[in-house]
Amino acid sequence: MVFAAWVKQQAGLAKDNPLDKVRDNGKPTLAVFSAASCCGADKMLPVLDSLKSQYAKTVNITYLEARKEQILASRYNVYSIPTQIFFDKAGKEVFRHTGFFSKDQISKKLVEMGVK
Repeated sequence: MVFAAWVKQQAGLAKDNPLDKVRDNGKPTLAVFSAASCCGADKMLPVLDSLKSQYAKTVNITYLEARKEQILASRYNVYSIPTQIFFDKAGKEVFRHTGFFSKDQISKKLVEMGVK
């Protein structure tokens, strides 16, 4: 028999990760799954740093090491890196891209999502 308290506790634990924490704050989110040893990550990290300063007040931008966050990567169906996942302000996935994604391409997608 499964008790309601146990179910509630497990649900809370499942959301105790960097991505779900920011998805719940009412702002759009860009999650990037990558790895330090990935050549795409070498190109993506400066892009993400620039985007973080540009969109600091309007968008959550989260970088996740896929090898360190294997369960989370699996839960979000990340099979290749880098993978960028865009979530709207309600936390719903609205777009996904695998491979290098330039600052201009990311900015364009954010504008399509209503980010200014």
